Amino acid sequence: MNIQLSRPNRAAVDVPHGIIILGALISSKPEKILEIGIGTGFITNLLLDGVSYNQTGQVTSVDNFHDLGGNLPNKVFEDLKQRRSINIIAPMQERDFVMSTKENEFDFLVSDGDHNHAGEWVEDIFRIMKPDSFMFFHDTNNPGYPGLKNYKTLADKHNKPNFLFSKSSRSDEDCERGILMVINVK
Repeated sequence: MNIQLSRPNRAAVDVPHGIIILGALISSKPEKILEIGIGTGFITNLLLDGVSYNQTGQVTSVDNFHDLGGNLPNKVFEDLKQRRSINIIAPMQERDFVMSTKENEFDFLVSDGDHNHAGEWVEDIFRIMKPDSFMFFHDTNNPGYPGLKNYKTLADKHNKPNFLFSKSSRSDEDCERGILMVINVK
């Protein structure tokens, strides 16, 4: 397995959190993986590497590309088109996708999209995820996006086991922005 562990810029999920996501994916062997927010493609490629390693699974990536002026960067898009096991749904409002998805559809989630509104449909994220699925939410400790704290608030309210990874030890990390891992106990 040849995995690229350097993020393209500081906006992307940092490497330690990427490793946590990849390890959980490889260990849990999910069949239907949902990624909300493609951005730089760093996590998308880690998810696809995990699917390749597991020899099973399908990634659905949804993005409105709002942060990118409505367009997926050509290099990211061209690279992803070469990969197997991915269904890119874009541009599409992440909220619209979540609201139109049936209950218990996915068994693994990484959410790093629509930072200004994603905290508004947390209950629906829990609804579309299968029981005991792993869910990862980026920037949940970032003071610039207070609405993303709703993921932790509602996970606690519904007694869903969770842990916020938010400590950096190196100057090239931004772990303090937080990645929240939630197990979707129903």
